[in-house]
Amino acid sequence: MAEALQQAGHSTLVLGVNSESGKPEGPPKPQAEALNVPLRVPRRLWRFKQWLVPGALARALADLPPPQMAFVAVSPFWIIAAKRAWPEVPVYFLYPCLLANCLPFGWPQRRAPNLWARVHFQAICRLERRAFQLADATFVPTDAAFEELRAYSPRLAGRLKRVSYGVRRVQVAQKERARTRQANGVTSDEFLIVASGTCDRNKGFELAIRALVSTPRHLHLAIIGDGPERDNLARLARELGLAKRVHLPGVQRSVTPWYAA
Repeated sequence: MAEALQQAGHSTLVLGVNSESGKPEGPPKPQAEALNVPLRVPRRLWRFKQWLVPGALARALADLPPPQMAFVAVSPFWIIAAKRAWPEVPVYFLYPCLLANCLPFGWPQRRAPNLWARVHFQAICRLERRAFQLADATFVPTDAAFEELRAYSPRLAGRLKRVSYGVRRVQVAQKERARTRQANGVTSDEFLIVASGTCDRNKGFELAIRALVSTPRHLHLAIIGDGPERDNLARLARELGLAKRVHLPGVQRSVTPWYAA
């Protein structure tokens, strides 16, 4: 996102969260490209974290100078926080997925497994609806996403924009491709599928591993990322006899070598 804005001639500052310390890193330096803001949520209230994060982020953003043009985010937490901190700044929501619709797929029989899961889910639903209300515009990449969001929140009609991401051709670095494949036991004539994300039940990576059983033996699956289900995914691959065809390298500094592979 930042790269695209920079190519269009705009300077950008990418914000992240520092949950390890309550001390801010200070105002952004000139020409800075990234800054972590503190997330001041009391540890004793961690079970209610989803409800408290927008306010905590808003207090951190209030210590920073407002953007000169606009604030862009893919998370409802940041949308709400930005509007609270800088009411006059245009805020744009880049809509990746509707959590209210996809989170239940990680639950047994689509039901919250306990009270705290339900509390978490209620917070997500409320925060998403609030973010859609506050955002000056919400951008979606596909017709399906447009229709899903319009059904979820009919009041969005005038502020919902359909913008295709498009496809940009990428030059594959052949040396990088060969090096990544060799390091993971994938030969040049084998087919590699790459998925990336948090290894939790919501992602459904176990379905991809199970589906691999019915595919030709020259097909491999790499799942980039870490999370609570990573060990279970590795165990499932072993139980299905797929240990050599399922690769779980964990968090990577860059996924470019895997995409090249």
